[in-house]
Amino acid sequence: MISSLLKAFSQTFDPVFRATALKGLISSMLLFGVIFGIVWSLLATTNFVNIFWLENILDALGWFATALITWIVFPAVTIAIVSLFLSEIAAKVESKHYPDLPEPRHQSVNESLRTGLKYMVLVLTLNLAILPVYLALLFLPPVNIFVFIALNGYLFGREYFELVAYRRLSPQEAEGVWKSEKKNFIYAGGIITFLFSIPFINWFMPIVATAFMLHVFENRKGKKV
Repeated sequence: MISSLLKAFSQTFDPVFRATALKGLISSMLLFGVIFGIVWSLLATTNFVNIFWLENILDALGWFATALITWIVFPAVTIAIVSLFLSEIAAKVESKHYPDLPEPRHQSVNESLRTGLKYMVLVLTLNLAILPVYLALLFLPPVNIFVFIALNGYLFGREYFELVAYRRLSPQEAEGVWKSEKKNFIYAGGIITFLFSIPFINWFMPIVATAFMLHVFENRKGKKV
């Protein structure tokens, strides 16, 4: 697992990796800029109460809630944006480390859309459902961090697994590998989640995560397929 992560980081200076990271960074900054612009506009133009000091408190709580929700859903939003560019990352990793692999299987548009939509619904549903737990555990850092990593470890493990597995296996074949090696892929997802939570590193983590999971997948696939 560690060797796979080191291989992924060692390739981050590849021109294709840098270009994809830049596209993802700009797209993410624009999206979050729009979100915070909308929030600022709403808070600046809306008076919830006519008491000045209470209005200021409510505005501060609004900003706090926005920042908290952004931190929680940031991984899901980032991967949704950068996933548009990740196939070229996977191809670059394969060409360097696994040159003997055949051409990747063709994925239909319906298959790609179905997989992406299913993941986005799952991410948003689970993160919104667990939001009360995050809030309840807000002042218990070891516990809320564990909940965050455990939940997103599963989500990231599943999503990045499917991203790389569907290049080589049908959904049915990939499901068999997932079931037999789920523990390893979720563990990899936990590592990805932790790195996603580190400022600045998280901007290019979707790219590193793709390379990392591809190495994990190829190592485990050879034992099960």
